[in-house]
Amino acid sequence: MKEKLCPECQIWGHCSFRKCAEKIAQIVPELEDANKQFEAAAKASRLIAQERIEARGKGCPNLNDVDPDYPGKKLL
Repeated sequence: MKEKLCPECQIWGHCSFRKCAEKIAQIVPELEDANKQFEAAAKASRLIAQERIEARGKGCPNLNDVDPDYPGKKLL
């Protein structure tokens, strides 16, 4: 089953919100210092939330399906 795409993403053939959120999640480093890990995870969370707002404006049908896992997410 193919992923549903908003009109803008149909041009590219993939969900740009999903791709961006996964890219943000991949760049969060695994850190031993819990405080620094929390800061990195919080920054990733804010960036994904901002992308989610923009995707909502475009009518992205995948908003509730995209929730990438990244180091430190459980600390939030």
